[in-house]
Amino acid sequence: NKKYVVFLLVYGCPVGSLLQELNKNDDIDSNLANQTIQAHLDWVREQFALMGGDDPDELAHHFMSTLQGGCLLANSMKDPEILHSQINRLKDALEQDGTF
Repeated sequence: NKKYVVFLLVYGCPVGSLLQELNKNDDIDSNLANQTIQAHLDWVREQFALMGGDDPDELAHHFMSTLQGGCLLANSMKDPEILHSQINRLKDALEQDGTF
């Protein structure tokens, strides 16, 4: 969705940005950010487990790291092609054999 890519270029990933800010604030329970990202990781890990991935934990970390890193770089460099490229690489890998 082009509107979402434009949003990401202007503001970055809303979830990643929020979690970073939560971790910086000593007045907020530090487990809140961890629990939030862990819920995302658990869902992704479950998808890889259902696909028969050899190491669902590692695949989930790699998947989330690629998306978050792609969002960060695309936002910082104001270059949507970075995010598109990373998403396309993930799609290609998943379509080939479900691994990276």
